Amino acid sequence: MEDYFRKCPLCNNKITYNNKYTLKTATVKNTICKPCALLNHNKKMGEEQRLGIRENGFKGKTHSDKTRSKISDARLGQKLTDEHRQKIKEGLARTIRPKREGGLYGVWLGKYGKEVADLKIKEYKNKLSIKFSGENNPMFGKPSPKGSGNGWKGYYKGVYFRSLLELSFLVNYIGRFNMSFESGERAKWAVHYTTPIGKPGTYFADYIINNKYMVEIKPKKLINTPLIKAKTIAAIDFCNKNNLKYKIFEPLKLDKQTLLDLYNKKDLVFSEKLESKYINYLNNNI
Repeated sequence: MEDYFRKCPLCNNKITYNNKYTLKTATVKNTICKPCALLNHNKKMGEEQRLGIRENGFKGKTHSDKTRSKISDARLGQKLTDEHRQKIKEGLARTIRPKREGGLYGVWLGKYGKEVADLKIKEYKNKLSIKFSGENNPMFGKPSPKGSGNGWKGYYKGVYFRSLLELSFLVNYIGRFNMSFESGERAKWAVHYTTPIGKPGTYFADYIINNKYMVEIKPKKLINTPLIKAKTIAAIDFCNKNNLKYKIFEPLKLDKQTLLDLYNKKDLVFSEKLESKYINYLNNNI
């Protein structure tokens, strides 16, 4: 990123600016640096204290208890004028109202019209997507948290699942054949791959079975998508290096009556916020 800077006309120290416009304005106004401005504002201070401010500003310092008490006493009982209250109200309105009226899109809609607003919001979302993808994503290298997403989720005999397909696999395969398994969403099973757009990503499979198989549960319609293919290639390479075999498939879904029977036997527990939704769904569709 290009740097924009000039020297303070008083102390000759370097002043850095965010862009060329603020630099131009500061040059025209011949402004001084913050330490010099503070120094000139506090002329009653002793020479030694002023020199300390010139070098360090107020960084790393705090007001003494006595000073804080004086500030508090000075403000105690103060009443805002009607003009001051109105300025605060207008300032809050400028920041809060756009959020209530549709955020940036609402502002652009009123200012430019729907056609331009649609283009601008699309461009804005693309920029955010690029900015927070790959290693810039706060969840990069971490498994999805429990409870995330809107699909079927809960516990089957104490084992967490987050989709109907995962539950079907737990019942029809792991439970039926008494397989030993562990969650694939652990740091040691992290698979690093490159997304179709060239960004780094981290993938976690669903299960590690019998210490031999890395298993991913996925609908058939998604298996051949570019993203899943990229993950699959990386997972196969990871398995080859760690004496595992990679399996990706879609298990047969459990029917509604089986789900209801499992729930009534208390083998199946849905997440609290979705329990009533799915029980009503099962009872009304058998």
